[in-house]
Amino acid sequence: MPSVLVDTDTLYQFLVGSEGLSPGAVQLIEKAIETGDLFISVVTVIQLKDLNARKRLTDADLSKLEKVLIAFPSRIQVLPLDYQTALHFESVLDNSKFAERAVVATAHLHGMTLVTTNAGLRGNPAIDTLWAGEPRLVVAGVRSK
Repeated sequence: MPSVLVDTDTLYQFLVGSEGLSPGAVQLIEKAIETGDLFISVVTVIQLKDLNARKRLTDADLSKLEKVLIAFPSRIQVLPLDYQTALHFESVLDNSKFAERAVVATAHLHGMTLVTTNAGLRGNPAIDTLWAGEPRLVVAGVRSK
């Protein structure tokens, strides 16, 4: 099974309430957790903390997300934003927001499938993507596409 990187909205929906996610996305994420092949970018953690600070994510939801990440460090791994990732920025999405580019660059660098609710990331030729369903989180002031 290939490793899976989930974006911010997908992680949120999966852990807080996945009724908006496609059955295929849920199944892929569950399998990746079982095998230890589920990853997120540190950018996702930053976005969640930022959403909480701006009162767009409740303390309870943030706490639930943090507890899962702390409880399962070998099942849901957090990848850094580092120099190697930065080298992949130019090879992916040239007109997206920084956070989107960082997540896509991370997936690209590690050869992962990106599970996303962001329509702007679908069909990106640089990476494999799986459409996860409709977005629910408002990230950086705008509902993800």
